[in-house]
Amino acid sequence: MIAAVLVVAGVLVFGNKGKDIEEGTKLLEQGKYKEASEVFNTYLKEHTGADEDDVFYQAEASRGLGMAYYELKQYDKAIEFLNKAADLGGEMTPALYNLIGISAMNLEDYDSALTAFEKGCQLPATSVYTDADGKEQTADYTAVIQEMQFNRIVCFEKKLDWASAKAEMETYLTLYPDDETAKKEAEFLGSMQL
Repeated sequence: MIAAVLVVAGVLVFGNKGKDIEEGTKLLEQGKYKEASEVFNTYLKEHTGADEDDVFYQAEASRGLGMAYYELKQYDKAIEFLNKAADLGGEMTPALYNLIGISAMNLEDYDSALTAFEKGCQLPATSVYTDADGKEQTADYTAVIQEMQFNRIVCFEKKLDWASAKAEMETYLTLYPDDETAKKEAEFLGSMQL
């Protein structure tokens, strides 16, 4: 999942100034999450400038660090650094909001998860980015958006907000009528007393 997020986020193309970011990104792709987190953390400690380039690379390092922490199951830190990337103006995608939402769910912070999923679902289902070879590619977030919409239902269930869960399920099944898992979940929700 992380490799796909990296490519789509466009973090694979950097100049000399971003060689540390590129190194951290390669470590993420290799599944070396602890090492990647160390590279990104070091970068953020050593580069605190406020010019446009510095802020761009700080956002990229924060995004990479958030993804590394997600894979390390350090969900509070994943949320912190993915949000920091957004605050610094880093490009946020449905996939990144999904990571924030899933992290919040793992921390049983269902309100924050709902907020992240809502933000992610409001973004376009496709976007164009430039890959490492300089070619334009199209990222398709359709499956991620569907996952976030289903996770919204789960969050409402965890909050014991059955009315909202049922309403979300009705909307979900309108959009994805062939989802067998959702149909079974809808039966369960139908058995709940409001």
